[in-house]
Amino acid sequence: MTDGAVTGARARSGLEPTAIDAWRRRIGAHRPMAEQPTRYLHRRGVQGLGNYLPTFDVRAQPAATFEEYLYWRPLSELLVFSLLRTPCITDRTSELVREYRSRYVLVGTQWLPGGGTVRQSGRTFRYSHPRHLVMVHNDEPFTQVSDTTADLAGMWVPVELLGGNGGWPSGPLVDDSPLARATAAFVTSFAPGPAE
Repeated sequence: MTDGAVTGARARSGLEPTAIDAWRRRIGAHRPMAEQPTRYLHRRGVQGLGNYLPTFDVRAQPAATFEEYLYWRPLSELLVFSLLRTPCITDRTSELVREYRSRYVLVGTQWLPGGGTVRQSGRTFRYSHPRHLVMVHNDEPFTQVSDTTADLAGMWVPVELLGGNGGWPSGPLVDDSPLARATAAFVTSFAPGPAE
């Protein structure tokens, strides 16, 4: 990895169809919708990167190989998601934090081995296996780098539900303690496909 670019990305565009099908089966994307329907997005290539949420700056090298499948569901106070995407870098810069304030902490884990890094408040942590639980405050700048295909599951949790009063510690948290592993297992089972 050099100068913020993910190297070693596949030369051709996108994700393997068999990987997409297996992922959809595992997260239950075939299940029918219910009262809290799951939303679905498919982003691909330069246009997909250009149409990303304005709260994040997402880059891939080369951009034409970028591909992402995203299912997410809003709940009463949380938002849960499942994401499959090619290697990329996600930045939440100081400028983006000022323009798009957030009261959420991102709590996530992954299914596939491999992984990446998350940097926040001058600290860098590596996550590399499905037992890792990653937590990042979305109202502080951070950079997340996926070195390999990312198969992520997570939730956006209001900071006040995690101890409130701005008491979130500075910097990211990456943990593989027994409690973190149990939380990661809960997150992966809680994240969507469509509701039953």
